[in-house]
Amino acid sequence: LQQRLDQETNSIFISRLHITIDTTPQGTLGSGAFGAVYRANLNGTSVAVKVLHNVLVSEYNMQLVMKEFGIMKRVRHPNIVQFLGAVEPADQEHPPSLVMEALECSLSDLVRVTSRRREGEENRLTIREWLDVAIDITRGLAHLHAIGIMHRDLKSENVLIDERMRAKVSDLGTAAVVAHSMSTNLVSPNFLAPERHRGDTRYTSKADVYSLGVTMLEMATGEAADVDRRRSHLVSATRSFEGRGDDSSMSLSRSLTSLIRRCVSEEADQRPSSQEALAELERIKEAWRDRYESCGGRRRIVARTTTTAA
Repeated sequence: LQQRLDQETNSIFISRLHITIDTTPQGTLGSGAFGAVYRANLNGTSVAVKVLHNVLVSEYNMQLVMKEFGIMKRVRHPNIVQFLGAVEPADQEHPPSLVMEALECSLSDLVRVTSRRREGEENRLTIREWLDVAIDITRGLAHLHAIGIMHRDLKSENVLIDERMRAKVSDLGTAAVVAHSMSTNLVSPNFLAPERHRGDTRYTSKADVYSLGVTMLEMATGEAADVDRRRSHLVSATRSFEGRGDDSSMSLSRSLTSLIRRCVSEEADQRPSSQEALAELERIKEAWRDRYESCGGRRRIVARTTTTAA
């Protein structure tokens, strides 16, 4: 058993000799509560490296951290940022750094960019794009839940967007790794489900669904998530979805706003599962397929934005 564990650990670790991390200001992709993300080169391939800061681990906690890394490396899905391995730590008191595929645009950045655009401008996030991104996020989350994994820190900063406007859930396992290493809760309160605010340790994957609802709400309003403004943001989302000004947009608005309201319900048992939310989003998209196809393919991101680490 120990030999197998040693083999799994070795397969996760990446030698510091094989990777070059650019920690200059130009190489910094973002920084947040958990750590900073830098551009890096792994044997000639561009990657991103997250360096966790203010995190000290004991020998016991390191075993839990390595277990999380093992889970992360086995996850494969087109809507989840691929975890490639961990860079060997500089000493035994600090956790390894996380190596992942390189994507430089976060959903948070994209929402801020598009929310500044006037109605009808080329770079504005359209209803079609909103649905495509929402479905991508929900697919990634539903896959995690199907294999028994909770994300625990889903938010717009932890969703990355590629050049084809495909969304990928990132930071899988980071919250769990940090939870093993420190007592302070660094998860954003604006995306945190009520049961987690109350300190209920028996929360389920429905807590992730709450965070999904807040993320979709932020996408709809273009405003930063704020737990104290949740009700007004729901009103703003309704108006945003109705912005096309025809009867069909009213139907779309009712369907999407109803789904978001259920996702951010105070009671976990009133929220849909991630799979149910995905089915509802796909049903809405199917009903609007003719309109989507008339818009052409997914547009490329023309403005360079920066990933924010969480």
